[in-house]
Amino acid sequence: MRQYLLLFVGLLVLQSALVQAGELSTSALKPSPLDPTGAINGPFPSGDGRIAYYFIANLRQGELLTQLSFKGRAGREKRVELALLDSEAHLVSCYWIQGAETWKDAIRSFPIEMAGQRIFRVTVFGPTTDEFRVELGGRALPPPTLAKAETPPQAKPAAKASPPAKKPSAKKK
Repeated sequence: MRQYLLLFVGLLVLQSALVQAGELSTSALKPSPLDPTGAINGPFPSGDGRIAYYFIANLRQGELLTQLSFKGRAGREKRVELALLDSEAHLVSCYWIQGAETWKDAIRSFPIEMAGQRIFRVTVFGPTTDEFRVELGGRALPPPTLAKAETPPQAKPAAKASPPAKKPSAKKK
């Protein structure tokens, strides 16, 4: 029973990765919206060449913090590059990680001087059995918006009980 449960969970994870990989745009003209969490991850694509994915986000003025990473088997070349483009897809800045290690990461911040739409190009290369991840955050990336949950109706507070009335006291003469 436990084996079937593990198999089922594994298939769900695989399906989730395939669905996410299917949502990645390879067109700078029609970039995918950046996930509200700021994370982009998945397996390296099949084929021998590099592939570029494009994402768009509305940024605020401030620091954009980024982290690139990959993990997989040692001895196989892997590369992850993040390029920040302006609203017309011209290169503003970029950096990358590359190597044959089992795991590698790098962190960099980009100053965002003007609020507005920016395009991100994530270029990846590596074996399909390995994975890449790009994380974006910082003051420049708006926080994820959560749908406001409707609050259940509240019971009206009970009326305050008035203090007990004083009994008239009989006056002694």
